[in-house]
Amino acid sequence: MTKSDVYCIIRYAEIATKGKNRYVFEELLMENIKQFLNKQNIAYLSLKNPRGRILLHLKTFNEDSSYTYDAIIDEYNQIIKRLKYIFGIASYSIAIVIADSIKNIKQTILSYFSAQLKNCATFRISTQRIDKNAIPSIELDKAIGEFVVNTFQKKVNLKHAELDFGIELMDNKAFLFTNKIISYGGLPVGIEGAVIAYIEDKRSILAAVLMLKRGCKVIFFGSKDILDKYRLFLKEIIIYKTEYIYSAQNKQEDKQQILQLSEKYNIPAIVIGAYLPKNNFFEEKIVQLNPISLLTDAEVNEQLDSLIDGV
Repeated sequence: MTKSDVYCIIRYAEIATKGKNRYVFEELLMENIKQFLNKQNIAYLSLKNPRGRILLHLKTFNEDSSYTYDAIIDEYNQIIKRLKYIFGIASYSIAIVIADSIKNIKQTILSYFSAQLKNCATFRISTQRIDKNAIPSIELDKAIGEFVVNTFQKKVNLKHAELDFGIELMDNKAFLFTNKIISYGGLPVGIEGAVIAYIEDKRSILAAVLMLKRGCKVIFFGSKDILDKYRLFLKEIIIYKTEYIYSAQNKQEDKQQILQLSEKYNIPAIVIGAYLPKNNFFEEKIVQLNPISLLTDAEVNEQLDSLIDGV
């Protein structure tokens, strides 16, 4: 009986520009992905990083006429919804993986993607060769495109296709998918140092999340009421172990508490959003960062809405 595999192809962008240190970023991103999988109790077979990709091997299965790509997407819905919150990831796709021959690709399309192709009016084939010794992209696009047109009587639309059928070729395998989830990019959390986030409202929440996106570990500092108010939201979008410290709710006492935390954990900076301390509030003992100082409240709300979309 023929066997196929299900993988999640994980792509990154900024990490690829890191030159000789790139492997450090890749290893930390993989460690963060492992933490996510363990936290969500998601079973998997392996996690590897060939050049330019991270490959999460989810399962191997026997060919089954009742098993479709849509069913696979439903099965791994938890990954599809939550993986985008691992900063450092640019995009990802759940893929069926087979040996990279045109014959195998055609058969897999018939077996697992027929329902999607029957329900669309237009399509395009998007092939990318990660392994440059694989079948030429143009040749494969033409062969599979003609097959779909002749088999399903569908039209090609390269600019505005209803269904974008992706094929990635690497390690003598073809990864077939129609879903590509755009993630938040950035750098893996932990690659930079720690900062304290002074949480007072939505603005400071966004400021803290943006520092996570730049690879910083964040300690959330604020009143119990405020932190408890946003804790559920933060729990949904932050997959990392997060530390919450309640403030005294008095500006001068908060100042002393922050400076003590800074000294105790060797944290050089505090992140602020809505609250802008007066000049020399910390007497230059700690750097103040405000990554959203030029954003309007409407822009802050828009970015927060995009973060919680689908949570």
